[in-house]
Amino acid sequence: MWQSSIKILCLIAIISLSVSCKENKVHQENAYYLGAPLIIRVYECCPTTTAQKLIDTVYQEVKKIEETMTTSKKDYDSSILIDINERSAQVLIDTVAIPATNPLSYVVTEPMYHVLQVAHKIATITKGAFDPTVAPLVNAWGFGNTQPQRPNRDYIASLLPLVDYSTLYLDVDDVADPSSVSRATFLPPSFPPSLIGDKRQRISMMAGQQVDVGGIAKGYAADRAVEILRTAGVQSALIDFGGNIYAMGSKVDGSMWNIGVQSPFDSVGTLVGTVSVTDTSVVTSGTYERFFVEDDIAYHHLLDPDTGWQVDNELLSATVISPNSTEADALSTGVFVMGLIEGMALIETLGHAEAIFIDKERRVYVSSGIEEHFQITDTRYRVSHLPIK
Repeated sequence: MWQSSIKILCLIAIISLSVSCKENKVHQENAYYLGAPLIIRVYECCPTTTAQKLIDTVYQEVKKIEETMTTSKKDYDSSILIDINERSAQVLIDTVAIPATNPLSYVVTEPMYHVLQVAHKIATITKGAFDPTVAPLVNAWGFGNTQPQRPNRDYIASLLPLVDYSTLYLDVDDVADPSSVSRATFLPPSFPPSLIGDKRQRISMMAGQQVDVGGIAKGYAADRAVEILRTAGVQSALIDFGGNIYAMGSKVDGSMWNIGVQSPFDSVGTLVGTVSVTDTSVVTSGTYERFFVEDDIAYHHLLDPDTGWQVDNELLSATVISPNSTEADALSTGVFVMGLIEGMALIETLGHAEAIFIDKERRVYVSSGIEEHFQITDTRYRVSHLPIK
C-alpha cells in the first residue's frame, strides 16, 4: 500500500486578517508543480487582475524549475537532470572503470548550478546527512513512482559507493578560452539553446553517480516566488509550495504569521502547536509524509545515505525555520537524518536557522532562538530540553 501526505499537509497556516482598507482582498491561485499542490495567497490593496497576473508569473517560473530539475520520468520524458543521470548511468555500464581522478562533466543552467551549490553546502555542514547524489538509492526504493517496494539488501549495498557528495564538483567554463573547456563536457539534449552563453556552469561527478534535488527544489522555488513578489512591491503574502511555507512580510494588520506544525500521529489538520514568524520560511521533513507498507512494515522516504535504508533515530519530524527556504528545505532533511543531538547542535551554531524536533514519545525540542515564539496547542505533547553539557 502506497500512502503519501505531501508537505503541504504537514504544515498548516493559521491566518487571521485585519482588513486595513476597503479594497484589501486575499488573492489566491492554486497549481500543481514539483510533485505537490502549490498555493499562493497575496494580501494587497490591488486589483484582482493585477494580483492574478503576478501569481501567474510566479507559477511560470516554478514550471521552468520543474522542467529542468525534475528526475521523474512519469511526468517528463526528458529534463536536464534526467539527461545527465541517464548519461552517467550509461557510461558506468559502457566503461569497465572510471578513475576517481577523471570525473565526467555536464553543463547545467545557472539556477540548477545555484541549487547544487546550496545542496553541496548543506551536504558539507551536515556531513553527508543531506546528499544530492542520493538518487540511486531513491530510485532503488521507487519513491516518486506509483508503486515503491523494498529492494534487495545486496543491491542497496552495491549502490552505496555512488552516493558521495564529496565527488560532486562545480565549476564554470569560459567558452572563449578553449583551454578551459573540457572535451568530456556533456551538453544535455534538454539544455535550452538560448541559455548557452560565454560562460558555462558545470557539474562533475563519477560515472554512475546521479543527482536528485527533490529535497531542495521546492525551497528554491519558494525563494524565487518571494523574489518575484517582492520586486513587484508585494509586502504581505503566504506561499505554500508543497508544505514549504514562506510567510512573506507580516499579516496585513502588522502582526506575525502563525504557522501550525502537524502532529505526526494524527490526521491532517491536527496540530502539535504553532510558531509565530515574520518574513521567513517554515519547512518540515517527517516520516509520515511519504511511505509505503510491505509485509506489515512501513518504509518512509527519509533514507540514510550511509546505509541506504530508512533513518530510525526516534524522531518523527524536523521543522526548520529560516529566511532562506532553499537552505531550510535541505536542512530539514539533513538534521532529521543527523538525529536530535547532532541536528540541534548544528542548528544552534548556524545563527540564521531555528528548528523544532518531535520524537516518538511526543516530546518536542525547540532551538533557543525560536522557543519564545512556539506554543504547544495539543496537551498530549510536551516541550522537553536536551541535557546541558
